[in-house]
Amino acid sequence: MKIKSSYRKPARRLSRRSDNQSFFGSDSESDHPPFFTPGSEVRAKDEGATFQGKTPEEEVSQAKDEEEETAQAKEEEEETMQAKEEEEEAQPKGIDEKGSSDPSEKCACGGTGKEGEPDEQPESGPAPGQAKDGADSPSLAYQKCDTITQEPSIKQAVSSATSLANRAAGASTAIAMVGGLQAQFPGIKLTQGELHHQKWFGKFHQSRAHRIARTYRKISKALTGKIYVSCGCKKNIYAYVKAGGQRKIFLCKKFWGAGSSGFDSRPGVIVHELAHEVDLSIGDKGYGTNKAEKLAKKKPGKAATNADNYEYYAESL
Repeated sequence: MKIKSSYRKPARRLSRRSDNQSFFGSDSESDHPPFFTPGSEVRAKDEGATFQGKTPEEEVSQAKDEEEETAQAKEEEEETMQAKEEEEEAQPKGIDEKGSSDPSEKCACGGTGKEGEPDEQPESGPAPGQAKDGADSPSLAYQKCDTITQEPSIKQAVSSATSLANRAAGASTAIAMVGGLQAQFPGIKLTQGELHHQKWFGKFHQSRAHRIARTYRKISKALTGKIYVSCGCKKNIYAYVKAGGQRKIFLCKKFWGAGSSGFDSRPGVIVHELAHEVDLSIGDKGYGTNKAEKLAKKKPGKAATNADNYEYYAESL
C-alpha cells in the first residue's frame, strides 16, 4: 500500500522563488542591495556611467591623425633617402685638372694656372693646414702678392672670413641640435638664423643640417691654420683652389674688385674656397644668389654641396 507523502510541491517552488529573489534581488527595498540586478548594466550605459566606446566624430578624428602621422613619417623617410642619394652622387670621382672656360664663374676649382705653365709652388713654411704653435688666427704665406696693396687686403679679408665662419658654425650647429621644432609646433616663430638657413639650404632636414654645421666647423678650424695665398692668377674669375686639401687659394681678377661685405665679398670668397677644401664633395652646382636660392627650394640636398650656398649663408648672418 502506498502512502501519500505529506510534502507539498508548491512549497518547493516557493522556496526556489525565494532563492532566486535573494540572488537577483527583489522588488522590496532593503538596506543591503543585491549583488547583481538584471538590467543594471543597460541602465548604466544609458546613463553614460560605464560606456567606454568612442563617438563617430572621435573615430574620424583619430583616423585622420593616424593618416597624417603616416604621411609625415613617409615624407621624412623619402627626404632621408633623397639626401643620402644626393650625397653619394656628389662624392668626387677624382681630382679635376681642367680649368673653367666660363669667365663669369667664381672659381675654376680643381683647375691649373695659365695654360702650358707649371703649377705654382708655395713658399717654404709649415705643411699645409699646420698652424703656428698656440696660434688662434691664420698664418698666411704669400706668393706673387704685392706687400703694399695686396697683402693688407688679404689679411683683412681672411680676418673677416674667420668671423663669418665662426658665426655660421655657431648658428648652424644650434639649428642642427634644436631645429625642426617649427614643423612640430607651427606656432613657433623662426629665428633670423633659421630663416637664413631655410633660404640657403631649404627645408630643415636633420642629417643635412648636421652635415652643414660640420662643414662650417671645419672651415672655421681651417682658418686657424696655415693658408697659402697666390696673387698671380690673371683669369677673370674670383678665385680657385685645387682639390686635395692643400689650403692654397689662388686669387684672381674679380677678387680685387669685390667689396669687404655683402654678397660675393672678399671674406665670402675665402669661405667659398675653403668649403671646397674641407669637403671634396662640395662643388659648384650653380653660381649667384638666384641659382643658390633655387637649389635650396627645389634641390636642398644639392644646395648642401654647393659652395656659393655656404658663402651666402655666412654672409647673411
